[in-house]
Amino acid sequence: MEFEQMGDRIAAVDAAAHAALAFRRAELRGSALWCSTRADALAHCCGGASTPALRRASQTLPFTEREFEVVTLLAQGLSSPAIAKQLMLSRRTVEGHIYRAMFKTDTSSREELAALLRLRKPDTSQ
Repeated sequence: MEFEQMGDRIAAVDAAAHAALAFRRAELRGSALWCSTRADALAHCCGGASTPALRRASQTLPFTEREFEVVTLLAQGLSSPAIAKQLMLSRRTVEGHIYRAMFKTDTSSREELAALLRLRKPDTSQ
């Protein structure tokens, strides 16, 4: 964050990528994903900058297509009942998708989950 405040976004990209790699080695999945997401977002702001660390750290969000739909609506501020109505699912099914998405990303709140989505697109090729 200090590099970003100094205006050195490339150094901020690289620092976030290195942090993601360190968290991944420590098996801290959520922290690694968050730092990787931040590094990718910063790189995008720098015109698609790329560093060796960023290429190694980049990860896609591990959502299925349905989890992506649910989390997208969650990020838009919809409640579980509203998401269920819009997607023609039960509220319990929606809660299950949110739970699995939070588990996969090691997030502890709906807000953290939504923040990850705002920064990056998922890999839905699973």
